[in-house]
Amino acid sequence: MTILKWIAAGVVLLVVLAAVGTQVWFAMSIRPVEPFVPTDKERAELAFYAQPESWFIAHLKGPRETVDGQTLDPKLQYMFEQTRPARASTMRTAPLIFATPWGRAFVRNGVDRQWLMFTKITAPMARVED
Repeated sequence: MTILKWIAAGVVLLVVLAAVGTQVWFAMSIRPVEPFVPTDKERAELAFYAQPESWFIAHLKGPRETVDGQTLDPKLQYMFEQTRPARASTMRTAPLIFATPWGRAFVRNGVDRQWLMFTKITAPMARVED
C-alpha cells in the first residue's frame, strides 16, 4: 500500500510541475509590444503574405469559398486552410489557456503583434479596384 501512495504522490507532483511549467512558459514568452520590431519569423511571414493574390489562388486546396454571400479573399482562405487541421486541438486547449492571466496575456500579446505587423503603413497601392 505504501508503494501506491508514493506512485500517487509522484503523479500528483508531475501534474503540478507540468501546470507550473506551462504557466512559466506563458509568462516568459510575453514580450512588450512597443516598440514593435518584427522577429525574423514575423518578417518571413509578412514577406510570404505579400505575394500576389494569384499565387494564393493557385495554391488553394479547394474551390473558392463563399461565406454569407461573399467570396473569401484568397489569402484569408489559404490561411484558414493551413490552420484548420489544428482547430480541434486548439478548441480543446483554449479554455485552459484563457483560464489564467498569463495565458490571456500570451494570447493578447500575440494578437497585438499580428495587428501591428499586418496593419502598419506600407507603400502606396499601384491601383485600387472597386
